[in-house]
Amino acid sequence: MQRVLAWYVHSANAARTRFKATEPPLPLDPPPSGVEPPTFADYDAALRWYEQERGSLLAAAQTAEKAGLDRLAWQLPALLRPLHARLNTFDEWFAMGEIGLRAARREGDRTGQAELLTSLGKAYTQSHRLTEAAEHHEGALTLRRELGDRLGEGLALNAIGLIRLRSRQLDAAEAKFAESLALFQALGSAQRRRWEPTLLANLATVSYEAGRLDEALDHIQQALAGHRERGDQGGEGNALHILSAIQRERGDSQGGLQSAQSAVAIALRHRNRAWEGYWLLDLGKAQQATGEADEALVSYQRSAVLHRQLGDRMREARAWHHTGETYGQLHRFDDAAAFHRRAAATQREFNDPWQLAMALDGLATALHQAGAEDSARQHWSDALDLLAGFDDTRAAGMRTRLTTVLR
Repeated sequence: MQRVLAWYVHSANAARTRFKATEPPLPLDPPPSGVEPPTFADYDAALRWYEQERGSLLAAAQTAEKAGLDRLAWQLPALLRPLHARLNTFDEWFAMGEIGLRAARREGDRTGQAELLTSLGKAYTQSHRLTEAAEHHEGALTLRRELGDRLGEGLALNAIGLIRLRSRQLDAAEAKFAESLALFQALGSAQRRRWEPTLLANLATVSYEAGRLDEALDHIQQALAGHRERGDQGGEGNALHILSAIQRERGDSQGGLQSAQSAVAIALRHRNRAWEGYWLLDLGKAQQATGEADEALVSYQRSAVLHRQLGDRMREARAWHHTGETYGQLHRFDDAAAFHRRAAATQREFNDPWQLAMALDGLATALHQAGAEDSARQHWSDALDLLAGFDDTRAAGMRTRLTTVLR
């Protein structure tokens, strides 16, 4: 049993290295004599192994826990985090994360506990359960600081910043990103070169959401250059999708289209459905901005399908919302209202006031254009109430617009 479980642990480590070579290494005992884990020629080979072994990997973690082999029981889930995250395999991710965290706590291994708290924090973030995500990442941050793990501390700060960004706490997100960036810069040139582009891209997103477009453009251009210098195509695609949004809002619709197309092309080359689904949202918006409404509908449909397959209902709802906007452009107001209603139902279920306000505004606009004035006013009023909790420039502008409409 130990030999089989050791084979799975070392195989997972080999797959993780192909999936995300930049992950900090996890010290492992050498495999037992005669146990030879596979090597993977490339990303696709590692992905095929993971897809074939998904059920067995969960069974291996369960078996290790039942047998009292706690070191193996926490190492396997910790190593698999990048693979779970790439495909949003939430059932296995949560189950194995809880097994690993229990095992690390029984062993008293604080590094293991920090790794599993980080893994579960990411799983909660990607499934939009932000309260639980923050609790797990805060726990990981405390352990990293106790261990003197400065790299882990910087990553935990960035993870918390992303949670604040998703909940549109822009000042709090910016503070965490800045703290993380300063820490990586203090760790020396190697860590600065590795992580600075990621933090600059996150700061660019905050600046964009806050309506500071010149600042956002400066950050994202630096991030893009850094990712390209390192050959990090995933980081490059992420920077391009952010750049696309900035370009569109600055009036460069064609530039925004080209950036979004380049991002989606990277996702397709890497067979990464999560990247593709998310970046298709920006491609659709760019196609809307350039008058390509039919092409935008195709992009949004593809995005919705991918997010449905990945179990990401919040981003699926965003694809529906933008589909509604596009149907509005085409003067198909009943279709527009139907998609905005679907988006609003999901945003309400996940208690996301910002995205719900966007969906209700879209729904009200479609109803107004269809002549259903009383219903439109009610939805605009509800959207205005939801915006009361946000104090950034973009939110203030939207409040002013809705107040004027209702008057």
